[in-house]
Amino acid sequence: MILPPRTLMELNDLITNQVEESLHLDYKESRTFTKGLDAIRKDLAKDVSAFANSDGGMVIYGVIEQGRRPTALDGGIDHQEWPAERLENIITANVAPRLNKLDIVQISASDTHSYYVIEVGKSFRGPHQSSVEKRYFKRWNFKAEPMEDYEVRDVMNRRDLVSPLVTVDIDIRWGVIVDLVIRNIGDIPAEDVRFVISPPLEKLAKAKLLTDGTLFLPPGKIFRYAIGSAQKHVTKDDALHFEVEASYVNRHVPTRVVEKFRFDLSDYFWSAIVDSDVERLSSKLVETLNKLIGELAKTNKQLDAMSTIAGGTGLDVSVRTLRNFAALQSGGSIERLAAHGLPWTAFAEVLGIDYQTAISLSLFAEYGEGKLEDVSDLAPEVIAKAREYFIFDEDNSSG
Repeated sequence: MILPPRTLMELNDLITNQVEESLHLDYKESRTFTKGLDAIRKDLAKDVSAFANSDGGMVIYGVIEQGRRPTALDGGIDHQEWPAERLENIITANVAPRLNKLDIVQISASDTHSYYVIEVGKSFRGPHQSSVEKRYFKRWNFKAEPMEDYEVRDVMNRRDLVSPLVTVDIDIRWGVIVDLVIRNIGDIPAEDVRFVISPPLEKLAKAKLLTDGTLFLPPGKIFRYAIGSAQKHVTKDDALHFEVEASYVNRHVPTRVVEKFRFDLSDYFWSAIVDSDVERLSSKLVETLNKLIGELAKTNKQLDAMSTIAGGTGLDVSVRTLRNFAALQSGGSIERLAAHGLPWTAFAEVLGIDYQTAISLSLFAEYGEGKLEDVSDLAPEVIAKAREYFIFDEDNSSG
């Protein structure tokens, strides 16, 4: 395949060297652009899509040919009426899907006219259809011809030869945050990666990867950008919708890869994703908290009871204390303490009484005779509570 001419001298070299039309080269005269707009759209879409569906190539406008050999340059195309940008717009609008590689070189013929070289790369994302005629074309016998069904399928199978690298997707994180997720799903780096979002999204205006691109996107690399809330953007009638064009270089493909990803968040309306993960987690959390509150209430009740079964100092946890704790856990009754030999502080702490009453109990347990009821300064409720938690010698003697 010859290199595309970039100058008037290189164009003349094609004529001097009698470079013939071929599978990769087609000459067209400038008078093509004197036809009506519909005819121009038809010719451009057919010729360009045919190169993309075949092996790539170029069409040069402004060359007179005879017997497939160039004989001269004509006067060129009025570039004020037909600037390169207009040609590109016509091709882009009338060839689908969008071409991976399309370069238009304008070579000046005069102050008002130019020659155009349209270079088209072999596509691995085809087949590409002429939207004007609703047909697929190929290069055959030096011209664009309609494709057979098996040829269309053959071009479609090119996709299987080269797997995509860069994907763009929507993820609704936790059911409430809409994320744009970009990842390299391949096993080689994607190079010179660039993105175009239309219409532009304000939330992504400062995302450097999306605005400036990157020279190198490693395999497995993931970028996640928050767009907004699902409650705002996932609606039935006014959902967010946009398109992301990702283009990059795959070292296994001779032309730049261009992929388009279209998103309409109304697709997620009433989906299971919107029925939030947060809601499910929240209900489970409430259930767990209710159980925890019940356990805490039970523990507090047990602790209230345990406040009266501490050891003699109120600080140690004796074997007796552990046994009493086990009894409370099983719903049984606590084991009473032997009153003899305990200091007054033990009675004060266990029974919650003042120090004078506690001293009276301690003296009775150590030296007293008769019955506890005989102690003059002990109230009946203190006596009843003392007998509930302590064993006095008089209890043993009476038993």
